[in-house]
Amino acid sequence: MTKAGRSVSAECAEFNGSGQCTLIPSHGPESAVPKRVRVDSYPTQEKYGWVWVFLGDLPESERPKIPELFPEYEDTAGWHRIPYGFEAKANWMRFEENSLDTAHTQFVHRAFGSKRTPKLENFPIETREWGAKVTRTKPAPKPDQKTGKMAELLSVERRTTTVTLEFSLVGLCHRIQPTFKEGMSQINFTARTPIDQKRSRAIGWQARNYLKEPEHDAERMAQILIAVEEDLSVVETVVPPLTPPSLTDEFLVETDSMEVAFRKACWKWANKGWEIDMDKFEELSKSNVLVIPSPERRADPKNWVHKSIPLKPVGSRPGE
Repeated sequence: MTKAGRSVSAECAEFNGSGQCTLIPSHGPESAVPKRVRVDSYPTQEKYGWVWVFLGDLPESERPKIPELFPEYEDTAGWHRIPYGFEAKANWMRFEENSLDTAHTQFVHRAFGSKRTPKLENFPIETREWGAKVTRTKPAPKPDQKTGKMAELLSVERRTTTVTLEFSLVGLCHRIQPTFKEGMSQINFTARTPIDQKRSRAIGWQARNYLKEPEHDAERMAQILIAVEEDLSVVETVVPPLTPPSLTDEFLVETDSMEVAFRKACWKWANKGWEIDMDKFEELSKSNVLVIPSPERRADPKNWVHKSIPLKPVGSRPGE
């Protein structure tokens, strides 16, 4: 583990990797900097080509590990990958639920939905400490729904497509792996970050074990962007914009099992006192800089300039 931190130029105050201010330029380099002049810094780790930040104050022994959802990242011979990223005018829970909804593909996505047989079988899901996993067999789209090189590879009528989907609250990430036919599969590994209550950011990798030459990247990226546009046309207009506080506030069906698992996982950890009280946050932030407590603040809680964010009390979420 390392710590996130930066040293700013001489025009600004300088801070070390632990968040302690080491220089106030207007005071000069010979002036001692009070301990109180410090900012929270957070543990970081590099994995899958990204920097993961633990935003919290738990000691290292209690922090959840980054999920092992994309081991193919290291297999550059067997899998060719391309990065993608986009933003949505949507709450982070709504945004993630869109990807976990295995039924929506039949109606939203032109290239891989199968409107001819929209009914889906219900498959059991495997719950994990931080998420859940399911493998479903779905009716395959017609060959004429595919374009470009994919149309050539999938020109023969197929009956089904197998899709494995797994999510983790750690890093708010998920893995979607459709297997189109024997030996032909791709992986979309995506992580999401809330910007605020109604905006979210996503970054991801698509890895494929077919058409592995870089010359096919542009076509694959074009298809990713089409799918993103189709998803955003739905998720950005969902009402209400925030996920309801109870399962009974919406009508959920059997094929919504992954969305249900996601909500229950979020509420489970919210009930441990890990949920930001957004109403209090918005009020207090009008006149305060509010931060997520860091491990250093936990070890030394006194004498900080910035205040900690307000959290909802333990057990504040309804039981399901």
